[in-house]
Formats: sequence, structure tokens, C-alpha cells
Amino acid sequence: LKLKIELGQQDKLSNSLNNLSRAYNYLHQLDKAIYYQEEALKVGKAQKNKVQIANSLNSLAEVYLKTREYNKALTLLTESYDLRLQLGAKSTATKTAHHIIKAYLGLAEKAKAKEWLDRVSMSKPDSSLLRAHYDNWVQYYILDKNYDSTAHYSKLLEGVRNKEIELETVRAVRE
Repeated sequence: LKLKIELGQQDKLSNSLNNLSRAYNYLHQLDKAIYYQEEALKVGKAQKNKVQIANSLNSLAEVYLKTREYNKALTLLTESYDLRLQLGAKSTATKTAHHIIKAYLGLAEKAKAKEWLDRVSMSKPDSSLLRAHYDNWVQYYILDKNYDSTAHYSKLLEGVRNKEIELETVRAVRE
């Protein structure tokens, strides 16, 4: 970070802070993850870099989902979602929508979760988001106590996981 500042690479500073935050998030050092993500957000805002702002908002919200601070996460996620739509970044907006669903499920707000589930279900889910898509449906139906639908989406989720394992095996064999 010091080097980026000394070299005047402010444009890359936000990305470095974001990556540092993600590392701390991965290590479950959530206070540090929040600190560095807030710093990344400040830099993104100072540069008026909407892409970086959206990324930082989303990443910060992911930490708040882990800490179960769902209302904080929702505020950040809806801002990130709107920015991503303004930027025409549909794929990343859909990823953010899945986080919004998780926040509503965490708050046990079934109607809002269902509204967002329906919204993202209208478009064909990106294959990289299929796991999150089915997982959110499973969580919704568990909350709704609709165990037949829970079983259905659990099977779909299991199929996605099996495909991921198959792909990992193919990649390992190729290497």
C-alpha cells in the first residue's frame, strides 16, 4: 500500500485495499476486513470511480452478511446493485441480487426474499451463479417450511455441486 501511495498509483490503491480486505475476510478477521474495505470505498469515492465504489460496497456487505448485520448489508447491497445497473453490469448486478436475497433470508423477510428470487429467476441464471441461485431457493423454502420444494432445489443444488467436482477433476487431469 505504501508503495502504491509513494508511486502515485491512487487508481490502483483502491484495488489493493479491496484485495487486502478480501484476504482478511477469508481469514475471518472481519474487523480488519471491514476497515480495509471502508478505506477502499473512501478511495473509490474520492476518485469518483463508480465501478470501484460498487465493488467496495458489495465486498463490505459480504462481510456484514458474515457478521449477521443484515440491515447494514442490505443498505450497501442495494446501493451497489443500483450502481451496477447504471453501469450496465448485469452479471455483477445479479451476483449482488443473490447477496440481497441472503440478507432478506437472514432477516426472515420471506416476501422480500421471494420478490428478489423472482426477479433473478426471470433471467436465465449465469452458470457461475447457479449454485447461489439454487442455494437461495433452498434457504427460502426452508424458511417457508415447504419441504417438497426444498427437496427439489436441494437435488438441483447437488447436481451443480457434482458438476463443479467433475470440472475440477477434468482440470486436474489436464494439468
